[in-house]
Amino acid sequence: MGKEKWKKELANGAYIDFLDGAPKTSLIYMRIGAPEAKDLAEVLKEDETVTSLWLCDNNIGDEGAKYIAEALKGNRTITALSLSRNNIGDKGATALALALKANTNLTYLYIYLGTK
Repeated sequence: MGKEKWKKELANGAYIDFLDGAPKTSLIYMRIGAPEAKDLAEVLKEDETVTSLWLCDNNIGDEGAKYIAEALKGNRTITALSLSRNNIGDKGATALALALKANTNLTYLYIYLGTK
């Protein structure tokens, strides 16, 4: 899936959460692996609309988590990110933790059952 496709998916995945009224973007169960995460990360580096991104139940893994982490370093609009159940191990978690040093806008990072 190329960058243009991800731009459309981000727009199509947007919704308002009925519990808290907050805008969220859901890309749950999209079969996102490391190659797809790389393209998505490139889009997220430039995106200024997504504030809450749910990437649960994919297969992003350590490599994909590193791509997402790089995107987070430059993205200033995402404040919440869920990466639960993505087979993320120590290397991916470390990359995400280091990205938090550069991105103080991200206040919620959820990786429940995300580790190997």
